[in-house]
Amino acid sequence: MRPTELPKEPWTELAIDICGPFATGEYIVVLTDYYSRWPEAKTLKTVTSATILKWLNSIFAQHGYPTVLKSDNASYFTSTQFKTTLQSWGVQHKTVTEYWPQANGQVERFNEVIKKHVLTAQAEQKDWRESLPNLLLHYRTTPHRITGQTPAKLLMKRELRTKIPAISTVDQPTDWHEEVRRKDDNEKSKAKAYTDKKRHAAERKLIVGDKVLVKQKRKNKYSTKFCKDPMTITKINGTQIVLTDLHGKQHRRNSSHVKKYWTTSEPNNVEDEDFVAESQPPQSTTEETPPDSNPNIPIIQPDPTPLRRSTREKTVPDRLRY
Repeated sequence: MRPTELPKEPWTELAIDICGPFATGEYIVVLTDYYSRWPEAKTLKTVTSATILKWLNSIFAQHGYPTVLKSDNASYFTSTQFKTTLQSWGVQHKTVTEYWPQANGQVERFNEVIKKHVLTAQAEQKDWRESLPNLLLHYRTTPHRITGQTPAKLLMKRELRTKIPAISTVDQPTDWHEEVRRKDDNEKSKAKAYTDKKRHAAERKLIVGDKVLVKQKRKNKYSTKFCKDPMTITKINGTQIVLTDLHGKQHRRNSSHVKKYWTTSEPNNVEDEDFVAESQPPQSTTEETPPDSNPNIPIIQPDPTPLRRSTREKTVPDRLRY
C-alpha cells in the first residue's frame, strides 16, 4: 500500500468521479479536495464531457482553478474535449492506473457516503435528490476522522453556520495546519501497516526490462488468470508500471497485477503452488511390502472372521396368513 501524500495547500489537488447509475437512471458527479476533504456533488441525467466541464466551470468560478485534477480512465474523462479544456484552464490532468480504483481512494470513499445516503432515502421513501445538499452541508461541517478539523475550516479558514448550536472557541492554535499534516501522516501510516499485514504484502523486485505476465479479466471460469503473452516493463513510477506488449502498445498497471515471467533456460524461484505441484513426480499411495528376509519360513494366514447371522425366529403376521 502506498498512501497519497497530503498536498501543501487546500484546493490544489482534486479528484473527480461518477457515482451511479441509481434506480432513477441518474448519476452523481463527485469532486473532492485532497487536503481539506471538501466535497462537491451534482445530479446528472446524462454523463458526457460537456456536462461535466460545464459543472466544473461553475465550481471553479467559486473556489478557483486547482493545480491537479485526478480521475479514472473513463471515456468522458479521457476525451479530447476534456483534456484540451483543462489545459486551457491551466489544470494538470492525471489519470489513475487502470483497474486500480484505490489510487483515487479519496473520492471513492465519498462515493460510499453518497450510496448509503441514496439507499437510506429510498428505504424511507424520500427523495434523495432533495436531501443531497443537506448531506454536503453536514459533511463539510463535521470534523474529519483523520484531520480532526472540518472541511469548511481547512478550505475557508472558518466554520459554516448550521442549525445546530455551536460554541465558538477563542483560543485556536496558530499552527493547526501542521497539526493536520501530522495527524494525516500518522493515520495513513497506521492504515498502511494494517493493510500490508492483512494482505501479506511483500516488496516486488521488478526492474525496467523485465518480462512479466499481466493479470486479465476472466471471461469465464475456464479463462486463465494471467495473459499468456508476456509484456516488457518500460517504466516504473512507484507502484505504477508501464508495460509494452508484443505489438508495441503500452499499458499501465499496478505492480500487484503482474508477476515475473521466466523462460525455461532461466533459474527461477517459483511462487505458483499449482506449478510446483505439477513439477513434482506423483507419489504412490500404496504401501510396498518389504521383501522377506527368510523365504523358507511358511507364512500362516489368519482364519477369516465368520460372518454373524441373526438367530431370531421370524413369524408371519396373522394378516398375511391364508
